[in-house]
Amino acid sequence: MHIGGRVRLTEEGRLCVAERPELLAGSAQMLPWGIGKLVGSGIADLRTAWDMASVRPARFIGTSGSGGLKPGAAADLVLFDIHGRDISILRTVKDGKTVYAV
Repeated sequence: MHIGGRVRLTEEGRLCVAERPELLAGSAQMLPWGIGKLVGSGIADLRTAWDMASVRPARFIGTSGSGGLKPGAAADLVLFDIHGRDISILRTVKDGKTVYAV
């Protein structure tokens, strides 16, 4: 059981609500994939795509990361490599402390 009810992944890769297949249930892909897709397709530049996946949702729900990277803000950072549409996360820093590293 998933948050919000049962979901189903179609053969086309669409994640939908099991009882209402016309409703999108969310993403079956990880955020780096989505960012890479936006950048690789020319829909958004890297800065805008990353902002769309991090700062904008944080602002929408009112979390501390909503201000982005600026003086006095928490040191929440992601170090990554990007090759075409492929983004590889190398290190994640939350509040100045490494919480993930390859």
